[in-house]
Amino acid sequence: MPVKKEVRKEVNTAEFGRKYYDIVDVFSQKLMSQIVELKNDSQLSDEVMVKLSNVVMQESTSFKDWGFDQLVKVVKK
Repeated sequence: MPVKKEVRKEVNTAEFGRKYYDIVDVFSQKLMSQIVELKNDSQLSDEVMVKLSNVVMQESTSFKDWGFDQLVKVVKK
């Protein structure tokens, strides 16, 4: 039985990171759009909308950093 050789392609970490951040940014913007629609549909107060928006932005930033670190660990194995 032939032995399979593992071929590893070199990963451009900077390009990989930019693409990952773009994906998370699109997801964050979709969430923000949903918040705006929710405000229009349910008469959310401006204060509640600002708080929701801040939570989405803070969590997205945190998620980007943590997620990227996790992906880089896998790629470098």
